[in-house]
Amino acid sequence: MDNRQSTQPRHPKQRLVTAGIALMACLVPVGQIFSEGWSNPLIGTHLVQGLAWALVLIGMAIAAEKYHQLRGHDLLVLQVLWCNLGAITFAGVTPEALRPLLLIVPLVGVMYAALYVARRQLILLMVLTLLLHGIAVLNGLSFPEFDLSISIFSSLVYLLFMAAFFAISTTLQGLRDGLIESNQKLHAEVEDFREMALKDELTGLDNRRSVMEFLARQIALVDRGQVSFALCYVDIDHFKAINDQFGHFVGDDVLQRFSKLAKSAARSADIVARFGGEEFVIVLVGGTAETAKQFAIRLIAQARNLAIASESQNVGFTVSIGVAQYLPGEGIDSVIARADDALYGAKRAGRDGVQVSSSMPLRAIR
Repeated sequence: MDNRQSTQPRHPKQRLVTAGIALMACLVPVGQIFSEGWSNPLIGTHLVQGLAWALVLIGMAIAAEKYHQLRGHDLLVLQVLWCNLGAITFAGVTPEALRPLLLIVPLVGVMYAALYVARRQLILLMVLTLLLHGIAVLNGLSFPEFDLSISIFSSLVYLLFMAAFFAISTTLQGLRDGLIESNQKLHAEVEDFREMALKDELTGLDNRRSVMEFLARQIALVDRGQVSFALCYVDIDHFKAINDQFGHFVGDDVLQRFSKLAKSAARSADIVARFGGEEFVIVLVGGTAETAKQFAIRLIAQARNLAIASESQNVGFTVSIGVAQYLPGEGIDSVIARADDALYGAKRAGRDGVQVSSSMPLRAIR
C-alpha cells in the first residue's frame, strides 16, 4: 500500500499565514458594511468583494496545503500569486497616493513569471491576477476619493501589459523549447561519439581504451580489498596465414565470430575487448587464476569447434590464452604484461592452449 500521503510533512506556519491574510482581507469589506450601514448603495459591491476574497483565499489555502508537493514552475506560479495577493490586499487599505504603487507589484510578478513558466501557467496567473485587480477596483468604490476614470485607465494598462507579457512568454517558450531540443540532440550526439570512441567498429566489442578505463576502476576496487579479478589475454593462432590464404573478408569473419563467442561465454559483469589486431582481452570480475584458467579451457574448446565458410572450404581456427590474476598494488601494465607472457608461453607450447602466468612479469608489454 502507498503510504506516501501519511508521511508528507505539514506546514502549520503556512496555514497561520494564510488565515491571517484571509482575515485581514475579508475584514476590509465587512468593516465597510458595518461602518457605512446596511442602507449604503455600495453594500452589494462590498458583498461581492467579500465573496471574491473568500474564494481566492480558499484557493490559496488549498495551494498552501499542497505547497510541499509543488516543484519548479508550479511553485513559481504559487509564489508570484501569493505576492500579488498580498500587494493587492494592502492596496485596499492604503491611502490613494500609495495605492498605484502597490498595484504595480503584481505586474512585476507576472513579468518575472513570463520569463520562465509555460503559456498555460502564465494564462492561469494572468487571469487570477486580473481577478485580484478587479477586486481591488471594486474595493476602491467605497473610498470618497475614488476616481473611476483612473481605475478604468489602470485596468486598460493592466490588460495591455498582460498581453505584452503573454507575447513575450510565447516567444521565450519557443526559444526555450528549441534550446532544450538542441541540447538533447547535442547530448545524444556526444553519447554517440563516446560510444564510438570506446567500441571497436568491426566486432562491436569494447576497444583498448575502454578496457584500460575498466581496468583502472577494477584495480582501484582491488587495492581497497573489495574484489578480485583475473585477465585472459587471447590471440587467434596463425591469423596472418588465414588472411593470406583466404582473404581479409574471411579474416574479418573469424574476428567477428570469435567476438560473439567470447561475449556469450563471459558474464554480464565481465568485459570482452578487442585489444588490437587479432588480440583480445577478457576481464573476469571476481575471478582468480584458477577460475580464469577453467574459463579459458572452455573458450578454447568452443573456438576449436567454430567453422567459417569460405568459397572453397570451411575455415577452422584455434586460439591461445594467457591468464593472470591481478596482484594488489602491481598496476595495469604489470598484470597485462604477465598475461602477455603467459600467452607467449602457450604459443611456445604448441598453441591451442592456455597458460597461467607466474607472479611477476618476465618482460615489458609490447
